[in-house]
Amino acid sequence: MDEINDHKCAIALGNAKGAWASKDVESTGNALKNIPTDSKCYGEGVALAEEVRAWLKKKDDREWNFKM
Repeated sequence: MDEINDHKCAIALGNAKGAWASKDVESTGNALKNIPTDSKCYGEGVALAEEVRAWLKKKDDREWNFKM
C-alpha cells in the first residue's frame, strides 16, 4: 500500500510542480489535493502549498495597495 501511495504522490507532485511553473494556481491546488498524507513526498507537497499561499498573499497585497 505504501508503494502505491508513494507512486500517487510522485505523479500528483509532478503535476503540481508543472502547473506551478506556469503559476496556474487552480491546477496546482487540484494536483496537491491528490497527494496522500501518508506518502513519502507529502512534506514536499506541503512546502509547495506554502509557497503558493505566500505568492498569493503577496500578489493580493500588491493589488490591494495599488487600489488604495
